[in-house]
Amino acid sequence: MRNADGRSVTRANGYTYDALAPEITTVSPSFGPIKGGTVVTISGKRFSTGAVVRAGAALARVISVTSTTMKVTTPAHLAGAVDLQVVLPSGLEVSAADAFTFELDEDAQPAFVRYFAEGASGSFFSTRFALANPHDEQVAVTATFTDTAGGATSMELIVPAMGRATIDESNRPALGSEAFATRFDASREIGIDRTMEWAAGGVAYGAHSETGIAEPRTSWVVAEGATIGGFNLFYLLQNPTDESAEIKVTYLLATGQRIEKVHSVAAQARTNIWVNKEAPMLESAEMSATFTSLNNVPVVVERSMYRNVGGQLFTAGHNSAAIAEPALRWFLAEGATGGTFDTFVLIGNPNATEARLRVSYLRAGAAPLVKEYVAAPQSRLTLWVDEQDPVLANAEVSTIVESTNATPVVVERAMWWRATPEGEWTEAHNSAGVTRTAARWVVADGSAGGDGRASTYVLVANTGLEPAPVKVTLLSETGPAISAPVFEVDGQGRFTIDVAGMFPQAANRRFSVLVESTTGAPLVVERATYSDAAGVPWAAGTNSLGMPLPARTLAAVGGTH
Repeated sequence: MRNADGRSVTRANGYTYDALAPEITTVSPSFGPIKGGTVVTISGKRFSTGAVVRAGAALARVISVTSTTMKVTTPAHLAGAVDLQVVLPSGLEVSAADAFTFELDEDAQPAFVRYFAEGASGSFFSTRFALANPHDEQVAVTATFTDTAGGATSMELIVPAMGRATIDESNRPALGSEAFATRFDASREIGIDRTMEWAAGGVAYGAHSETGIAEPRTSWVVAEGATIGGFNLFYLLQNPTDESAEIKVTYLLATGQRIEKVHSVAAQARTNIWVNKEAPMLESAEMSATFTSLNNVPVVVERSMYRNVGGQLFTAGHNSAAIAEPALRWFLAEGATGGTFDTFVLIGNPNATEARLRVSYLRAGAAPLVKEYVAAPQSRLTLWVDEQDPVLANAEVSTIVESTNATPVVVERAMWWRATPEGEWTEAHNSAGVTRTAARWVVADGSAGGDGRASTYVLVANTGLEPAPVKVTLLSETGPAISAPVFEVDGQGRFTIDVAGMFPQAANRRFSVLVESTTGAPLVVERATYSDAAGVPWAAGTNSLGMPLPARTLAAVGGTH
């Protein structure tokens, strides 16, 4: 400041010129599909290079910026109106309320759907879902839960790009019954695992998991099933349609006998079949089963099997989705024998003719061992892998089952283990085989450490003749994806990934895992997780197939190992 007499004084930083915030005047178009991909022009003032745009909480991809216009591509999002926000590098920002509406096309089929017939939540059981997004953009998901009375409750969520999300008792809406079935609708393909645990005194001592079913069908086949030796066998049926379903269940006993029963499943509901109580001949038997809709109403079918030990309810248990149809060739990535483990390959033959089978056992660092078997007509065959050859008595093994006389079969694999080598089986897990290989797979659930000292293993089988270079990426609920150095899996061999050993960052966290062959080699991928309870090592264990993904050109993933 200067006076009339010429004297002056200066105050440093005495006046601040504030930059003007950006403005939004128009948004065009102002609506688009929930899958994203709409190119939107945002008109206004004082935009600048480096600005970011959010549609609700999700980032839009910026195409171009001038001082008066921005062009962006919308992300996938849940249905409804959202604010559009422009944030400049300086931190100045502007929001336009409800400026863009994500619309649900009622006539369009969802991009990705999965059904889970099993689920329970209460004082004994708890259920969680792990959702893995292997894409570079976020995925919008709707989960709909149906109780035994037909009541439905839905929730929506976003799975972050190259990340994982979890639904459990803490964020799932209240349901009308302890037992429920679930349908997932997503804007793109994702991996989904459902894990059920059961507990005593708040400590989970048993668990099983499954990856879901793509669509309801009018016929299903289940290879595994037993009520002998204290086993309790249940079939879980979900009817996601608006019409009651009449389902004929045909039990194919190992003795060659058949038993038929008919059950009704109400519209938009689920029901349970306790096989032990179905008929006197089913009270102590080994069996496969077929399910046929008599009125052509499609349903979803799963099987759960439990065993009591020492007076404890459901000490051991496993679960698998039913199989859509028999096939001539099946792949099983997981398998371990020796020590406390026993592995069984269960083969169901629903045909009127015998099935001649060639079974190839793939081992790490060794040539495949090939055996031949015969599955009798309309019966089931059990292969106790440990007993098939001395070299399989203590081995990590994957399996290929092939019919050599054009008679298709269904195949599952069950693993049982003991707390001590001399004790009874204390837990199990199971998976159906797969009929296709893929170069890319994602497994949705996995954890390491924590109160249960969890350990997660990813099992990779290479069904090709040449070695397969494989890239593994850890997807977390928070933070960037992390990739490990590429390694090789022998031709017609298998490889076991100890996730915590490969990724120290996985300690005491939940995660998903992306497995990719960098050369497009044919792989089959499964995941197994084990945890301790009440001083019993690996008291609870789960296994799930990975989900095959479309091939793509591999790109670098952020993070280091």
